[in-house]
Amino acid sequence: MVDRVFDAAVRHMGERGAIVVDPVVIPRLGELLSTRGGGANAGRDDAWQVYFNRGTNAPYASREQMVSSPEFARVNHGHSLPPRSISAEGLDYRQAREELMVSYLKLMADHNLDAIVYKSRAFTHPHQ
Repeated sequence: MVDRVFDAAVRHMGERGAIVVDPVVIPRLGELLSTRGGGANAGRDDAWQVYFNRGTNAPYASREQMVSSPEFARVNHGHSLPPRSISAEGLDYRQAREELMVSYLKLMADHNLDAIVYKSRAFTHPHQ
């Protein structure tokens, strides 16, 4: 369902004059994103707390509770979060985030892009 709606939306944008560049490649994307899993030096647990506790009805009390929920497994198709450590290449979260941002901005400039669209799957509150 998500694929069909997404593809139709991209087609519609193209029909309305948007220039669609497909695919776009962000170098080392998987490696850079893999640093998000946590780690004492990266402050990811702090980031998780800020993100999930910014409202009055936080869906989970902890990162561990989120990862162990059936909803997490459903949305992630059985994949787990990356390990909570600095990557094998020695990148910590902040270094990886900076490199990813530079790659993203370079991609936007190189292709004269106004936007990048991508498919996403919703993660619902466990009590809904």
